[in-house]
Amino acid sequence: MLLTIFRIIFKAVSPFVLIASIQLVQACSFYSNEGETEKSASSILKLSSTRAPGDSVLILIYNNDHLRHLDSYCKLSAKNGILRTASTPGEKILVAITGYMADSLDYRENLTYDALLKRNIDLRYDDCDRPVQIGTYIGKILGYNYIDLEMEEVMSRIVVHSIRADFKGKSYEGKSLKNLRIYLIDVNSRASLLGNSNPVSIVNSDGLSETDLAEFVNPDMLFCYPHEKVDTNLLRLDAKLYAYPDYGMHSQGAMLVIEGTMDGKTYYYPFRINRGIYSGGAEVSGIERGKTYTFDITLHSLGSECPYREIGPTELSVDLIREEWEVEDGRTVFFSKH
Repeated sequence: MLLTIFRIIFKAVSPFVLIASIQLVQACSFYSNEGETEKSASSILKLSSTRAPGDSVLILIYNNDHLRHLDSYCKLSAKNGILRTASTPGEKILVAITGYMADSLDYRENLTYDALLKRNIDLRYDDCDRPVQIGTYIGKILGYNYIDLEMEEVMSRIVVHSIRADFKGKSYEGKSLKNLRIYLIDVNSRASLLGNSNPVSIVNSDGLSETDLAEFVNPDMLFCYPHEKVDTNLLRLDAKLYAYPDYGMHSQGAMLVIEGTMDGKTYYYPFRINRGIYSGGAEVSGIERGKTYTFDITLHSLGSECPYREIGPTELSVDLIREEWEVEDGRTVFFSKH
């Protein structure tokens, strides 16, 4: 038997999640090619985490040969400390999974790494407070090992940091846009678990769909209704929405929609996220995995009367900051190597 130790550090998730410190003893299992499992020695998990007690971490270890069969697996609760797991020695592919997939993924349906590569995840079941995170290590596991492994979110965060109106010179100068609503449309709701492909399943196609939202465990990941008014004063919102990656897809990509009313009429300001004139010259067009896209928005004129007709720079301009997810919440996870 080979013993490998991983230390997982989950940085701050949210202010209301308490840090717990506990040691948990669980069994790791080896999986043989003949389909029989054999218990290994007990594995000790002492895991540094600000995820809620009881959150699961699923560890799958595959042989890195031409067959890439499952060698061992563990499912452990996220507590403070060190994760210890076991495998046979050799070239390995280790995959760590958190979020709803840690509870729903059945190892018996993923007995090879190639089978795991085909797995997709669904935004309808994901949770922005405890999103699916993936970490992969490929290399030798021999003797006693300390391995660095970075965990990253699949979903990305879209933040409307601030919004203001500049209607100078217009007939409606001095008026405000009321009943502010912010939401995402044309959102990709499916993603490859390991990021090796770009599956497509669009929700809120051409507008906010109550039918689509009803299928979400957390529908408020796609909309925010501040019901504020937008005028010349800077309105700080920090409204957070969430989407799966859509870069490299044939679809046109997710749109962020600003909606409001003036004189009893509804106006829309839809624009593609990180695409075209609203990408700031980014090398990658569209939403990537595990990113934060923060927008400061200025409205220059009345928008569209249609929620899916893209507007242009004469109607809306943005300042966009792209950064890694952990910049704000620090949710990137590291297995520390010594």
